[in-house]
Amino acid sequence: MPLPQQAVRDMHADESGRPGDENRLLQASSSQWTRSYPRPFEPPSDRLRSAGAVWCSIKPKMPRACEQWPACTCDDLGLSPIGAVEMTDLAGEAAALNRWLFDAALPLWWQEGADRVRGGFHEAISLDGRPSPLPHRARVIARQAFSYCEAGRLGWHGPWREAQRHALDYLRNHFIAADTTIVSVVDLDGKVGDPTFDLYNQAFALLAFASGHRTFGEAAGWRGHAVALRTRLEQSYAHPLGGFREDRDGRLPQRSNPHMHLLESALAWLAIDDDPAWRRMADAIAMLCLEKFIDPQTGALGEFFASDWSPAPGVEGLIREPGHHYEWAFLLHRWAQLTGRNAPAAAPKLIAFADAFGLDARRGVAINAVLADGRMHDSVARLWAQAERIRAYLTHGRCNADVAAAIKGLRRFLATPAEGVWFDQLGADDVFVMEPARATSLYHIIGAVAELSHMLPAAVRVGSPVAKTRASAPRVIYLVTEDWYFISHRLPMARAARDSGFEVHVATRIDRHGAAIEAEGFQLHGVAWRRGSLDPSDLFRVVREVRKLYRDLGPDLAHHVALPAAVVGSLAAIGLPIACLNAMTGLGTLFTDDTPKARVARAVLWLALRALLNCSRAAVLVQNLDDRAVIEQLGLDRDRISLIPGSGVDVEAMKPTPEPSGPITVAFVGRLLASKGIRTLVAAHEQLVQRGRDMQLLIAGLPDPANPTSIPPQEIEAWTRQPNVKHLGFVDDIGALWARAHIAVLPSHREGLPLSLLEAAACGRPLVATDVPGCRDIARADLNALLVPVEDPEALANAIDRLARDPQLRRKFGRAGRELVEQNFSSKRIGRDVIALYQRLLAQTA
Repeated sequence: MPLPQQAVRDMHADESGRPGDENRLLQASSSQWTRSYPRPFEPPSDRLRSAGAVWCSIKPKMPRACEQWPACTCDDLGLSPIGAVEMTDLAGEAAALNRWLFDAALPLWWQEGADRVRGGFHEAISLDGRPSPLPHRARVIARQAFSYCEAGRLGWHGPWREAQRHALDYLRNHFIAADTTIVSVVDLDGKVGDPTFDLYNQAFALLAFASGHRTFGEAAGWRGHAVALRTRLEQSYAHPLGGFREDRDGRLPQRSNPHMHLLESALAWLAIDDDPAWRRMADAIAMLCLEKFIDPQTGALGEFFASDWSPAPGVEGLIREPGHHYEWAFLLHRWAQLTGRNAPAAAPKLIAFADAFGLDARRGVAINAVLADGRMHDSVARLWAQAERIRAYLTHGRCNADVAAAIKGLRRFLATPAEGVWFDQLGADDVFVMEPARATSLYHIIGAVAELSHMLPAAVRVGSPVAKTRASAPRVIYLVTEDWYFISHRLPMARAARDSGFEVHVATRIDRHGAAIEAEGFQLHGVAWRRGSLDPSDLFRVVREVRKLYRDLGPDLAHHVALPAAVVGSLAAIGLPIACLNAMTGLGTLFTDDTPKARVARAVLWLALRALLNCSRAAVLVQNLDDRAVIEQLGLDRDRISLIPGSGVDVEAMKPTPEPSGPITVAFVGRLLASKGIRTLVAAHEQLVQRGRDMQLLIAGLPDPANPTSIPPQEIEAWTRQPNVKHLGFVDDIGALWARAHIAVLPSHREGLPLSLLEAAACGRPLVATDVPGCRDIARADLNALLVPVEDPEALANAIDRLARDPQLRRKFGRAGRELVEQNFSSKRIGRDVIALYQRLLAQTA
């Protein structure tokens, strides 16, 4: 006897969670939405469609108030907004989806979806592009913060950081309760409307906090919020049999879905933070899924459970949602990648069950729910499930035709009267429910595009301006750990390559400078680096990621920037027809640290470098003679080691300026690391103050938590309480900074060729630096600089004091430094040398 069918119910907890939860906001307001228009809009006539007109280009203006929306099929809407040409291949489908997201959705949801008056983001936008002012839910605000972070990481040129900060500020100011948990709903006046604890909201808050930490760094405090919330969950809401209680009352049934998003959040933190507690959380939830949520007989995923994690009684215990099968399959695969495990066998079985029973071939979509034996339970199709199908197919290596079909299924939901919004539900009769687009769906869509960008980088850029480089151009890829480092230290080289006819690609961790990289015409590829990690599984994971990129992209030349990229890139390129240029920029902390752990790591690395750098297609680039001597000890042929001093300075942009008036100002520019000598500089400044000198110290730069010598934030804050010490943070306009200073100081332990001193010299400033490799290549003793020993505050104070008291010497050093940069370190000269080296390497390995 068949089980009785339930009324159509929003299963996915925005989406809508338990009956009677805060999702009533959306359900109660639906009548308001459907009354928004006085008469139905008219879809394009058959005559227009037969003439090949593009319906979306019409963008009809909707009337202002209506009894209700009419039912409307996809066919009624004519052609998709993404383009008039039906695209059946994977590259075309992926590129179309990417263009729709970047050109329509992201701008609309920032311009119209952000609540400019009260803060936060609106719950929904009507199908003609108007926001719906409703109370704000935590899950919406958190998802929008994450979505715009992802947009920036993917290279969207819009104001993604501003949009992300807009969401995060509202989340922090209105949703965090006194006990560090997240309330559910905030009314439009900014007051808490529903203080209910819901595990689902806690999960998305953790995800938003991770996005905030990724974008804005340690100083923004998002790690602290995340740790406090995670600790509260572990101490107050841990379930005795695994996982967490969903609310304070322990209501039943329990759900697998909030735990899935907790796993997602833990993995987001695991990718950027070394705190082992995130791995413990991820492991515990993944194992709970494998042991309790998945039926070992059928390989299907349960949704609702009793208090002991057995299936819930009645029909709820039999419900199986295909969309969640795809979502869990993706996350379990990512869990295995990030933790160095073999992918669990359960993951592909989840996809197999969803495909076998949850795909409607007639409509080309995944449906809401079936029962445990595969019978239909809810034939409505939701947008979010189509996006998760794409991610699951990509991570599990499904064929191009399957991925293209999944993208096509998602794109059906995007064919709306106004571009940038979507239909949320497709009925069994192939008729869309005419309701405003829910903000929560953007998170699913951008997740699908992110995975497409990661797995098929060339496909999502088909048709984009940066992809129109002529096919015959040699292809160079810069592999670098951080996007900011590429912008600050390798941009002149890449510009020279572009201007010489190379097709330029950049593979890096995308943070705040993705848009700037793509604005140069370079093609950008995200890499999930975990700098500073000594976990071998992290190394293997990123090597696999880069190797896949190299195989898919097929560069002629890979320029590996600095030691970590040289190791990863060289391993990834083994057996591939790629010439590798390994740029050793100062050799890093590992070569300056003399701790026992560093000595052991250095010995292991030495052996690895000896093998990797001696490959027939490899060459080494150094920036100074001292580093060249170190590399020669690896036994490399001298002809395969090139010395080019840095990437150059734009001497047209960096020009000398008169000294500022007022007290003598000393400036430091660089990462705030002990190995940069910043503590020595602060100590020297203290001595000068004690001597009665009226001096100001400007510190420009941020700490680098991935580096073992990074300065703690509380120590930096203590410095700013000292007389005349200012921490400026990250500074974009370096020329303006040097116009404020009299003297440039860098008391580093070792450098390749310090850009901060090159730029200071170009701006006509005298230098004080340590007598170490790299520094002394630009800071020439008694020519344009005074040199001091490492870690000697008194000698440093004396050198600064000498220049402070002698304006004539400052002017002499400033003129000499400018001439030195013009003659030896201009970006034009360095660019010519680099391109000549590229061409020589390509000729040798042809």
